[in-house]
Amino acid sequence: MADDRRTGRTGGRAPDRPGSPGGSDAYNAVAEVSAHRIRRAGDRAGGPLLTWPVSVAWRGVQLYTPLRALALSGPEPFRLYAAPTDPLPGDPALGTTILSGALPGRGGNSGVGDGEPWLNLARRSVRHQWFVHSFEWLPDLMAAADRDAAQELGVQLIRDWVARYPGPGADPQAWHPHATARRLIAWTAHAQLVQRAAARTPSPNALTAMARQARHLRLVYPRRGHLPARIVALSALLMAALTLDMPELKPRRLARHVAHLLDLFLHDDGGPISRQPAHAVGVLRILMLLRELHRARGLPQPAWIGERIRAVVSFLRGISLGDGSVARFNGGTAMSAAAVLHLLHQADPAAPVRVSAPATGFERLSAGGVTCVIDSGPPPPPDLSTRAGAGTLSFEMSDGDYPLVVNMGSASQHGLPEKLTSVARATAAHSTLVIDDTNSTRAEADGLRRGVESVGVRRAVSEAGTLLDLAHDGYRHRLGVVHERQLFLAGDGKRLVGADRLVGAGRNKLAIVDLRFHLHPRVGVRVSRDGLSADLSHPGGRAWRFRADGRVVKTEESLFIDADAGPVRTKQLVVRVAAPVPADALRWSLERIALPRDAGNA
Repeated sequence: MADDRRTGRTGGRAPDRPGSPGGSDAYNAVAEVSAHRIRRAGDRAGGPLLTWPVSVAWRGVQLYTPLRALALSGPEPFRLYAAPTDPLPGDPALGTTILSGALPGRGGNSGVGDGEPWLNLARRSVRHQWFVHSFEWLPDLMAAADRDAAQELGVQLIRDWVARYPGPGADPQAWHPHATARRLIAWTAHAQLVQRAAARTPSPNALTAMARQARHLRLVYPRRGHLPARIVALSALLMAALTLDMPELKPRRLARHVAHLLDLFLHDDGGPISRQPAHAVGVLRILMLLRELHRARGLPQPAWIGERIRAVVSFLRGISLGDGSVARFNGGTAMSAAAVLHLLHQADPAAPVRVSAPATGFERLSAGGVTCVIDSGPPPPPDLSTRAGAGTLSFEMSDGDYPLVVNMGSASQHGLPEKLTSVARATAAHSTLVIDDTNSTRAEADGLRRGVESVGVRRAVSEAGTLLDLAHDGYRHRLGVVHERQLFLAGDGKRLVGADRLVGAGRNKLAIVDLRFHLHPRVGVRVSRDGLSADLSHPGGRAWRFRADGRVVKTEESLFIDADAGPVRTKQLVVRVAAPVPADALRWSLERIALPRDAGNA
């Protein structure tokens, strides 16, 4: 993607004044104008084949013959050489749920009493089995209010797993590379629990089991394919090598491989090529654990760890709203706003907020306590977009600590029904323009397919405010139009002005165009009697008035998939334009007003 991107200053000329949503004053005393275009990249499953000193043939012999048991054997670790603290904050409510006897998982729950999570797993989906075996729920358990009980249960579950699954032959899903890699990271992040479990369990104990899993993963980790999975697998091996002091794993070689994969996966602006915030959070956790492991071992820390931590933190801060929540693009993240703030502060409290991520494709407008985050890039590569949404040019907005305009969010993060997952990925689930209720990029189960191929972005900063000129070609091949969107945030933050325009010969054949603005559940909305405006209010005590250039504004039902509570009913503002679609821009605005005394929900 980076090779096709063209960035840089375009000189002192501002965008043309006619039709600009900010009015002529928006272009007075332009301080800076920049422009770039991002083209969609193809599949990234290829890339260099990362091989081990052993040949592929010898690897096969070790895996599929009686030599497999010999390949997993080796010196038994007798202690931990480092015990980092998991930087990922867990969910106390989920921790309490686990303590009460239910382990929330993807597609269902598992009991946790007397080793129950491992019973009847074969009847569940493979994703649910991997989640249970991965121990990715350990941070939630450790966040429970009753910490002593949580630690005791954590030790018991680790012991139970070691006893039930002594080797790859016990259960293929328990020792699958996906589950094994994530389990090694979880056990590294909570190594003291593993140490306590090892002290109570006869050989093979938990430390020995951890070493055997690392040797197994060394043989089966994905040398080609899904980049995030490869990063997780090699990072898990590096963590095991440092935690258990396993020189046989070649930690220096592993560190070089991890650094190389991160170079492939992360743009210079800190964003992942998948454009999924959840992937950025996962990479940040890995980097923070590696940083702490090097410190604990007294080893020199590779420079790339600190550099990447700062870049990713700046990126995540750039796509976060005023309350700290990460904007809900391409699945967002399952973390609450408080958890995100905690993680970023622990990672690098001095990292700056990235205003523009031109390589990844996000822009930020901020003034007077108001923040807007805009999806200004094409969809991620098809092989990295199975959870991504067709939300190009959508935006989210917050006023202080209170989100106003949002996107629906990701159903896949909560194990919700497949039908709801598909709905949440649709263009109509985002705050943007939708043509004939079709997606700007086709969202299929195996990824986002034909649609947006390139996005043009131009940013102009003046004393009056900041203007973004955006355009995507997602509807050009199918419907013969290009969607252009302008967003202007006034310098005092009291006015957001937008203009959406469809350009192309196909405009005369369109049936319906909808402008959608999904509202946060805590936002109250009241449409005026004449239907030409809507007043919005939030618990912070401020109100905003929405207008759409004399067009009728309606409210419709919507869903907001909250990081904590899952799907929550909410409202959305809809401005519908039937044929013939005008050639002029569809203008709209959000302007701060005095809060009405009787403001409330419609």
